[in-house]
Amino acid sequence: HWIDVGALADLEASGHLDAEVDDRPVTVVRAAGRLHAFEDRCSHDGEPLAGAEIDADDGPAVICPRHGA
Repeated sequence: HWIDVGALADLEASGHLDAEVDDRPVTVVRAAGRLHAFEDRCSHDGEPLAGAEIDADDGPAVICPRHGA
């Protein structure tokens, strides 16, 4: 289901939109022309994914800046 976390203009201006949903940090990005939201936490170490690269050609995939995975 959809949860409104901010203005599309804010996402377009910064390339991402950070929010909290159900007490979890969430980041919204546009990749391959679609909006994608993911929990802003690395599955390897639980740290935030700040600065993560988004690979739009792979589903898209979020690439951890510390692990490259």
